[in-house]
Parts: sequence; structure tokens; C-alpha cells
Amino acid sequence: MTSNNSPFYKGHIRGPYPQAINETLMVAIANTIALRFPEIKTVACARDSRHSSPSLQHSFIDVLLNAGIHVCDLGIAASELIYFSSFDPSIDAAFMITASHNPRDYNGIKALRHACQAFEDGDLLPDQATGIITATKKGTLHQIDFVQQYLDRIKKITQDIKLPKLRILANACHGTAFSLAQALFQHFELEVDWIESEATGDFPSCGPDPSTPHYQDLMAEAMKECLYDLGIAWDGDADRCLFYDHRGKLVNQASVMGLIAEDLLLDKPGSSIIYEHKISWALHLNLDQYDWTGIKCETGHINMKRAMQKNEAIYGGEISGHHYFASMNYCDNGNLPWIYILALLHEKQQTLAELAENFAQHAPSLPETNLKVKNSPAALKLITDHFVPLALSHDNFDGLTCEFNSWRFNLRQSHTEPCLRLNIESKPSETHLLARRDQIISLLKDQLISFSPNDPKD
Repeated sequence: MTSNNSPFYKGHIRGPYPQAINETLMVAIANTIALRFPEIKTVACARDSRHSSPSLQHSFIDVLLNAGIHVCDLGIAASELIYFSSFDPSIDAAFMITASHNPRDYNGIKALRHACQAFEDGDLLPDQATGIITATKKGTLHQIDFVQQYLDRIKKITQDIKLPKLRILANACHGTAFSLAQALFQHFELEVDWIESEATGDFPSCGPDPSTPHYQDLMAEAMKECLYDLGIAWDGDADRCLFYDHRGKLVNQASVMGLIAEDLLLDKPGSSIIYEHKISWALHLNLDQYDWTGIKCETGHINMKRAMQKNEAIYGGEISGHHYFASMNYCDNGNLPWIYILALLHEKQQTLAELAENFAQHAPSLPETNLKVKNSPAALKLITDHFVPLALSHDNFDGLTCEFNSWRFNLRQSHTEPCLRLNIESKPSETHLLARRDQIISLLKDQLISFSPNDPKD
């Protein structure tokens, strides 16, 4: 959901099923595409594993076919396969029925034009007065083997990389990660055990989000049983890749981003890196020793892709676990991150916990805190009124950011859920990060419904 309670936001449409997202809406959106974009002749379409996705996809595709648009049906697939397919010369647009990491009862659609270009706000907003378009000649339903093309691309990018033979636990969260990731694990001859690998859509109520307390507990317990070296987990549509260290502890995503960025910069000095404004210090305090250009960006895959393309950046990252690579057409990818991280473990001969903790010591941070509040604008005003007069500097680039001598925070409205997201980072001299977070939460006590996660696990 967007902040104005509309399910529409550039590049994706999400909301509760069937209240906001339903078959009737899919019919209207498909009809709008046929009406407003006559240049779209052939599309790729996939879905995630949610129980409502087959029906929504069928309703969507049926209208496109009746309107004379050809459809390449990718079935259940990872988002990165839809991104990849959009660059094929024959594909004018690409769509995926998914609500990504959102709660179990959500669904939606990701919509992209050719070469992963975004539809603008309002482009897909249906006109209720428009009748259903029926073409004289219907479109055809066909298949293209994008899976093998995708795997060939990843193998070419990583052909000189050596990976260690570690014990790995992988978790697809009953989403769409298994088929592509497993093919690449086999390619690298890695020993990997899976949990929740089947794309059944049997998610917990919190949704297929591996950063939630539910999955942190699940991974910690599973990894302790067999003494794994590393854990890897993906969200429902497999475009977020998160890591757990040998202790079963979720690894700080700012550290993961920094480690990947550092490795790529050593190979290509002078490159640009795109990052979210809310984790600025974590990168600058570690990477300013290198020749690089750091460019801040608003959160969101459309914003990140545009910034990557505009600046010809080598890499971009979000602390939610999205990783963007120039080598994959500036799109986010759920498999290159674990390949690069494993390569670093081989090169450095250290554990991921050691590498991440060494990186984090220069700019400690807390896991992102999700705050469900009664009224987001009112809550933001409370924090603004209290902290802005005290801050050394502040801005509203992407939410409210306030900086002080030894710490900073960013508080912003989520584009995909009805909540505020709070991020706090610091310099090594700051010793009261949890107290800083608790102060912000305390100020919101009259607005607060709930918050997560709780205190970071040991």
C-alpha cells in the first residue's frame, strides 16, 4: 500500500486480496494497457507462488490475449527473470503478479516497459468508463526459454570466480527462488541444504520476508542443528537476498552492501555506487579510502534502476536486501550477491560474521524498525518538531533525515506497507543506539500501534 492508501505506485501495484487487489482490477489494468499503449504488441508475464496469483494472472492474460497482445507466460518465476526478459527485443513490456515480501493476504503486480523502464504514476490507473477491448485477431500464448539465457548470463559474469566449499543452508520462504538458485549452486558444485524450497505460497501471516523475527528464529534454529557455515534466504519473489552467519544471526545488510561495493571498487576503481540516503554513513566511513563516487537515491527499485542507469553505476544496494548490478542491465538480482559474498569468504579466508562485524564497527547501525502508526503524517510531524531544532543538519530527501555529532536517523513512509520505517546509524563514538531508537519510539507513544523488530538478537 502506498502512503495515500492507494494500491498504485510507480512500477508496482499492491494491496490486500481481494479487498484492493482482485480479478476485476486485473481485468481493468490489462484493458488499460491495451487501450493506452497500442505500441505494446508482445509481453512477458510471470507470477509468484501466492495462492491468489494463478487466478489473477489468468484474468490479466486473458484480457491481453483478447485485445490482440501476444503473451510469453513464464509461469512461477523470480522477479529477476521478468527483469531479464524485458530486455529481449521481442518483449515490449513485462509483468509479474506478486506482492513480493508483503503479508500473506496481499497480492499485486510489477509492471515494466521494455528494457525495465518504468510505467509512470497513473499510467495503469483504470478508466472505469472504458469498455473491454476485443481485437479482430487474438494474441497468442507462447514460451521463450529465458531461464537458460539468464543462467548463461550469470555464468559468464562469474566465470573467473572461485567459491569455497562451505556448508550452506538456503531458504526460499516458499517463494520463487529455488529453481534459479539451485541451478547455480549445482553449477558451482556447492553443498547446499534447503528449507521451504517448494513454491507453495504457504507463507506465515507476516509474509515471505526473511528479515522478520519469524524467519530469524527459524533460520537460527535450523542452522544450529547442523553447524552450517552460512545461511542465505530470499523473499517471496526472490529479488531480495539476505544472509545469516554461522551462528544463525541475520547479517547487517549495510555491511553486506559495503562488502560487495568494496570488492567491485577494487576491481573497477573510480566507479559510481548508488545507495539509499538512510544508510549514508555506513558506506562513506568505510569506502572513502577508495576512488569512488557515492550517489544517494530514494528507496524503491524503480528509483534505484533509474539512478543506476543515469550514472552508469557499477553497483547499488538497499538495506532491505536488494542488490543492483551494471552487469545485469542495472537491475536488482537475487543470485549475484551470494556469489560475490562467497567469493569474498574464499579470498579473505574469514567468516561472514568476521567480515561484516569489521565493516560495521566503523558505522554501527540498528536493523530497520517498522512502526505501525495511526496517522503517518502526524507521526512524522511529531518527530520533525522535536528533532529538527536539535539537529546539526536535516533534509527531506526521502523521508526525514536528521544528523547529529555522532548519530543520524531516517524516518520515512513505506511505499509498499502501511507503516513508517526507521533507520539509525552512528559513528564509533556513539554508545547509545538503542536508547536513541527508544527515544523516538517513546515520542510516538500516542500514535504507535506496534513496531518490529524488537531488540537485536545476540
